[in-house]
Amino acid sequence: MIEIKEASKIFHPDTAQQTIALNNINLKINKGEFLVLVGSNGSGKSTLLNAIAGVTSLTKGKIIF
Repeated sequence: MIEIKEASKIFHPDTAQQTIALNNINLKINKGEFLVLVGSNGSGKSTLLNAIAGVTSLTKGKIIF
């Protein structure tokens, strides 16, 4: 199981380049379930997967395994 609670990621906070990649994402994936992420460029798909993998830290929220 993977549970994501209130996950947010802001790149370059408090600057002119500030980008909100994830905004309060809540998601629960149970054992045996499959999930497909679909979205346009820049919608946060890779950021979410990188956060789950531990490559990117969240600005707010948590991921529970």
